[in-house]
Amino acid sequence: MSTIPAHAAGYVTVCDEAHFLEALKSTDGVVYFKCNGTITLTKTVTLTSYKTIDGYGYNVTISGNNAVQLFIVNSGVTVYLRQLTFANGRTEDGGGAIKNWGDLHVFYSTFSNNSATDEWNGWGGAIENVSSNSKLQVGMSTFFGNHAGYAGGAIGGCGRVDVWNSTFVNNSAEVAGGALFSKGNLTVENSTFSGNSARSGAIGTTDGFGPTLLKNTIVANSVGALYSFDGNCYGPTTDGGGNLSYPDTKCPGINANPLLGPLQNNGGWTQTMAPGAGSPAIDAGDDATCAASPVNGQDQRGVTRPQGLHCDIGAVEQRPYSQPHPLFIDIDIKPGSDPNSVNCRNENGIIAVAILTTDTLDATTVDHKTVIFQGARETHLDKKTGDPLRHEEDVDADGDMDLVFHFRLGDTHLICANFEGALWGLTLADQPILGTDLIQMVGGN
Repeated sequence: MSTIPAHAAGYVTVCDEAHFLEALKSTDGVVYFKCNGTITLTKTVTLTSYKTIDGYGYNVTISGNNAVQLFIVNSGVTVYLRQLTFANGRTEDGGGAIKNWGDLHVFYSTFSNNSATDEWNGWGGAIENVSSNSKLQVGMSTFFGNHAGYAGGAIGGCGRVDVWNSTFVNNSAEVAGGALFSKGNLTVENSTFSGNSARSGAIGTTDGFGPTLLKNTIVANSVGALYSFDGNCYGPTTDGGGNLSYPDTKCPGINANPLLGPLQNNGGWTQTMAPGAGSPAIDAGDDATCAASPVNGQDQRGVTRPQGLHCDIGAVEQRPYSQPHPLFIDIDIKPGSDPNSVNCRNENGIIAVAILTTDTLDATTVDHKTVIFQGARETHLDKKTGDPLRHEEDVDADGDMDLVFHFRLGDTHLICANFEGALWGLTLADQPILGTDLIQMVGGN
C-alpha cells in the first residue's frame, strides 16, 4: 500500500478555498496542486478520513487570515502534510493552525504567525497535540513567529511528538515552552532553536511527564521574563548526546555560542539558520544519531550528513547548498500486502520495497546502487562484484515496470515503535528521490 497512491488524486488548479475544498473530496484522500498562491480559509476544515496534502513543485500558502483555525484532525485519522506554508491561523482554543487528535505527519513545511490566544487553553500556537493518543511527527520544517496564550509557542500538548531536522525561531508563549511544551513523550533530534521566549523555557515539560529527549540539538538565545528557572529548557530533560545550550546551561550539552546565521534561504524547501565559520556545533554531533532514522543522514535541506569528520549539531550541516530538491516518489513496502506488517524482532527478516513507476517517475531510471531504505542497502549482491543486484517487476500490474529491493531488517534503523519507512536514492541523472510508506511493526510486546 503506497502512502501516496498514484491514482484518483484531487488536484487544486486554482488556489482558492472553493477549489481546495473540492479537491479534498478525492477518492483516495490525496491532494496535489497545480497552482501557486494563497488559499485563505473562511472556516476551519475538519479532516475526518485519511488525507495527504502535498504541495510539491508549487508555492502554496494556506492562511487563516488571522481569523480562523486552519485544520482539525479527528481522532483515529492519519494526515500527511508536505511542502506547504501554514500562516495566520488563529483560535482562542489550542492549535492556531492545526488541532490534532489523530496521527499527523508534517514534512518540508513552514508555520508562521499562527496563534492560540486563550490564557488557559492556548496550547500550541501552531499545532496542538490534544490527547494522550495523539501522534505528531515533524521533519524538515520551520516554525517562526507563532504564539501561544499559555504553553508551546509552536507546538504544545500531550501524546507522542517526534521532531527532527527542523528550525524554531522567535516563537513565544505567555507561560511555558516558547517553542515546545509537552505533557507526553517528546523527542527532538538534529534541530535548531533560537530566540524563542516564555516565562519558563524554550522547550519545556513538567514533573510527572516526559522527560524530553534531546539529541544533536541547538537551543540558544531563549528569552525568559519572570522566574529563576527561565532559560533554554524547563522541566525533566534527558541528554541523548551531541547537544548545545547557550548562553545558559538549562539544556544539556556543550555551553558555547553556536554562531548561528540569520533565518534565511540557505537552500532546500524552508528557511534555516546555518552555523557560521568556527561554530562549536560543527563536527560536534553524534554520528549514530545522524545516521539513524529519522535523520537518515540528511539535514533539513536534504544535504548529506556528515560533510566533515563528524556530523554537525542542529538542523543544518555546514556546506554550500547545491543539491536539487528530492523528487517525492511512490514506494510500496511489502507489495501486495495491506497492512504492511513486519516482525520487529526478526532481524534476519527480509523487507521487500518497490519503487513504483508513475506519471512523474520511470522507476527503471533509478540508479539502484544508490538506494537506501532506513539506513540499509539491497541485501542481494552480485557474487563477483559485490554490487547490489537489480530487480525489475510490474508489482502493481499497471503495465509499467517497477524497481524492487530487498532489505534485511537488522541492517535498517527500524525499531518496534516505527510506523513509517523512508527510502532515499538518486536517478541515473543524479536527481535525488525520496519516498515513504506506512509500516506496521508487530511483535514488540
